[in-house]
Amino acid sequence: MIMKLYYLSIIALLSLSNVSSSSGFDDDLRFAKLEAAVEWLEEQVSGLTTKNIAMEADLAAVEWLEAQVSGLTTQNMAMEADLAVAEAELDVTQDMLQAVLARPSSAWTLTRTELVFASLANIQLHQATPTYVETLPTPLPDNTKAVIISVFCRFWNTGSSHAYLSLDIQQQGNEDGGVTKLENKHFSVYANTFYYEVFVPWDSAISNQIVFDVTESYNTGINSSRGGNENSYTIKMVGYVTA
Repeated sequence: MIMKLYYLSIIALLSLSNVSSSSGFDDDLRFAKLEAAVEWLEEQVSGLTTKNIAMEADLAAVEWLEAQVSGLTTQNMAMEADLAVAEAELDVTQDMLQAVLARPSSAWTLTRTELVFASLANIQLHQATPTYVETLPTPLPDNTKAVIISVFCRFWNTGSSHAYLSLDIQQQGNEDGGVTKLENKHFSVYANTFYYEVFVPWDSAISNQIVFDVTESYNTGINSSRGGNENSYTIKMVGYVTA
C-alpha cells in the first residue's frame, strides 16, 4: 500500500513536469519542486515503513502473549482437575475418620499372672495322648475375654532325639469360642529352649476350667553326659485379658 501511494505520487509529479512552459513556470523551478516533492514522499514512505515494522512487532508480542495465556489456561485446568481429585480423596478420608470416631470405645486390659499346672509341668509324653482338665483356683473377672497360656520346651537330649507335642486348648464348655491348636516339633537341637504364648477364648459365665487335649507326643533320646531323658514341656497360665 505504501509503495503504491509512492508510485502514484511520482506519476502525478511527472505529469506536472510535462506542463508546457506557457503555464508560467520555468524548467528550473519545476524541477526544484519535483525534487522537493520526491523527498517529502520518501520521508512519508520511510515513516510509514517504520510504523509498519513497529505494528508487526506489536502483533508478534500479542501473539506471544496469547500463546502464554493459552498455556497458563491449560495448566490452570489441569490444576483444577487435580484439586477436585484431592478434595474427593479428602472427603473420603474424613468420612472414614468420622466412622472410626463414631465406633464405641473399648478398653482392653492385659493382666499378668502365673499359674503352674502340676500335671503339665516338665511333661515327657511319648506316643501318648491324654486329656487334662485343669480348674482355676479362683474365678476370673466377669469381663474376661481370653486367658494367656505359655508353652515352654527344654531340649537337652544329645544326638538324634525328639521333642514333639501337639494339643488343643479350650475353655470347658465354650464351644462358640473355639479351640486353640498347638503343634511343636523339635529334633536334634541339643541345648535349646523354646517359648511362646497363645490366647484361649474365655467366658466367665460358662466355666472355670481349661481342657488340654494332647493330640500327638513323641519324646526320645537321652542326655549322654547325664544319662537320662531331659527333653520336656511345661505349660502354664500366664495372664488374662479383660474388656
